[in-house]
Amino acid sequence: MRKCICTIIFVMVSFSSKHLFAKDVIYAAKEQNVYYTKLLSHALSYTPEKNYRVKRYGLALPKQRAFNLLAQGSDIDVMNGSSTTSREKTYQAIYFPILRGLKGWRLAIINQNNPDLFKNIKTEQEFKNKIPVQFHTWTATKIFEHNKIKVAKGTNFKGLFQMLHKKRIDYLPRSFLEVKRDLTLYPELNLMIDPYILIKYPSAYYFYVSKNNIELANDIKIGLEKALADGSFEKLFNQAFGSEMASFKLQARKVFNLDNPYIPTTIPVNRKELWAKAN
Repeated sequence: MRKCICTIIFVMVSFSSKHLFAKDVIYAAKEQNVYYTKLLSHALSYTPEKNYRVKRYGLALPKQRAFNLLAQGSDIDVMNGSSTTSREKTYQAIYFPILRGLKGWRLAIINQNNPDLFKNIKTEQEFKNKIPVQFHTWTATKIFEHNKIKVAKGTNFKGLFQMLHKKRIDYLPRSFLEVKRDLTLYPELNLMIDPYILIKYPSAYYFYVSKNNIELANDIKIGLEKALADGSFEKLFNQAFGSEMASFKLQARKVFNLDNPYIPTTIPVNRKELWAKAN
């Protein structure tokens, strides 16, 4: 009887200790898509002995403010964001593109009165003759200009869509991940998603941790690689974005590739298994 009681107490203490000493990992991101939180939790599940528990940061912060807290090791443990040289100098990037390059996939929003704008576009020069509009501070603006595309610039987000509505420009390229949501913001405008082209440039979107948080960085990286190897990463990715990719009928689109001179050389471009494919 005494042995049985001791065993029960041991089990209860072990369970309580495991719960008590869970390592909370505070994750901050403006994106509401639960994919990011699910993926981070899944990656950390491959080190069960450390009992990581992912929690979303409770306050809405400007992204740079959140990154500052990350660097200070104060309140925030993990962020996500696009790969840039300056970020990689300041924070520890986990060199695994969690969006498989989708941030660099752009679809064109066009005026509904010109639905065949890109239908007969065959050459790169014909594509470059069309004038896009972009926000004046976006990196995408610089990328288009670097590729010798004349870009109309705006300083007001809604104004970009209004310019297209009024036919002052030809199209508004927006991220594959944002384009449907953007159209729902301004249903009163005469806009649609072009069905004929896909614009692509290299882009990586990473998890970031503090430079001093080497253990967490290693555990996230190891978990992501294991998830890739056992197929669970692709499963989570397809659950989040597969239907969206299918709805845009990417295989039928003409692809125009742009050079991106602003990405670091650290991006694992040669690991084909990490990147999504349009065709």
